[in-house]
Amino acid sequence: MVSAKSRISIVESLTCVIPVVVSPNGAAPPDPDVLRAALRKELNQGANGGEPDEDEARVLTWIARASRPVSALGDPSVAADVLDALARKLDGSPASPSYFSRRRRVVHRALGYAVRKKRLSANPLSKAAQPEGWTPPEAPDDALDYRTIGSPELVESMIEACRTLGITQGARFRAFYGCMYFSMMRPSEVAALTLSACELPAPPELVAMLREHIARFGAGPDGRVFRSERGNPIQASTWWQVWQKVRAASLTPGQLDGPLMIQPYCLRHAGVTRRLNEGVDEATVAAWAGHSVEVLRRIYHHSVGGQDEILIARMDAHRRRSLWGRIGDGIRHRAASAGIAWRPLAPAQLASSQVRGRLALVTKSAPSRIRTCAHGSGGRCSLP
Repeated sequence: MVSAKSRISIVESLTCVIPVVVSPNGAAPPDPDVLRAALRKELNQGANGGEPDEDEARVLTWIARASRPVSALGDPSVAADVLDALARKLDGSPASPSYFSRRRRVVHRALGYAVRKKRLSANPLSKAAQPEGWTPPEAPDDALDYRTIGSPELVESMIEACRTLGITQGARFRAFYGCMYFSMMRPSEVAALTLSACELPAPPELVAMLREHIARFGAGPDGRVFRSERGNPIQASTWWQVWQKVRAASLTPGQLDGPLMIQPYCLRHAGVTRRLNEGVDEATVAAWAGHSVEVLRRIYHHSVGGQDEILIARMDAHRRRSLWGRIGDGIRHRAASAGIAWRPLAPAQLASSQVRGRLALVTKSAPSRIRTCAHGSGGRCSLP
């Protein structure tokens, strides 16, 4: 028994390929939309199919006459045309590698049946038989578009704007969207959140939101925190529609026309981006967000900004530290421009009881930003 989603995938893949393996013989090809509609009805069986109308019946007659025999797929050029069709979406844009692979598997199984029935000597879509020079789609750049992410101030103001939407609708989603931002949760995870499983990285702002939400709306019999006004689980269409109202209430007309915070999922992206920009290490952020460090780097490497000054300050601090020698070899300033003569301290003197007094004399004229380290710390100077 084939599931509904599998049946849709099979029909969609075959509908993409069948029009490619034709020989029109001078006849004008039919309208692509009518052809797809006719093939969907023809390929679906039983109650899942439908009776084609007059135009669709005419198209099916055309495709039956123009279709080439299955053996034509043994020609590498025809196989390449089929692969090209599988590698494009309906709008002509490149298909993702996963989408292409799923469609290819469907057609590969269909042609495997033709091999078993001796209609083909080998499966033309097997990887070993891939036409020379043809390459599958490359993985697209999954990097997050930084234009979709708002500043922390904007995001928090949008979450607060939920209070102004209706009597209770917006208020029900304030903590919902807060979980997506402050705890970097997926919307489906928030919708399934229960009191018994309410363990998540939550700053004080989110804790206050959740307490207020539970005090006002309570929880469901199953402990579910977020429910509709009728007590039902919140659907994806609902949190999407409410978010569009939040955008309309929070953004300028120019911002509304752009990608800024275009969908609820941008809240999760904004939360991850904020943690990274605040200096939380990648492994911790990845664990909080529920994915691997590799995925974190692939998606968010373009959206992490504001680190230049921090990194430059670290490099500058390291460079300045390297100008100072070890205390055990005698403290000296290597920069000729300083013009300060330093009195060397022998290692034996450092171990004596007079070390503090000697260090006080040496460091008295040192720049105020330099602090010498106590004996036993490695003998290096440090920057406060």
